Amino acid sequence: MNSTMLFILTVVSMAIWVMVSRESMGELKDKGKNTGKMMTLIAAGSLTTIFLLVSLYQKL
Repeated sequence: MNSTMLFILTVVSMAIWVMVSRESMGELKDKGKNTGKMMTLIAAGSLTTIFLLVSLYQKL
């Protein structure tokens, strides 16, 4: 995978984790209204992070 794709994936992953953080702060106020959205964001963030780790580890 070239470095441009890794950069784009890194930015997307960071954006997903920022959304997870904001959603968790909002969930403290709303007490679990958007559980499905939160689980989707966590799953997407985890997958992008794992993919980034594997890609970067292969470059070592």
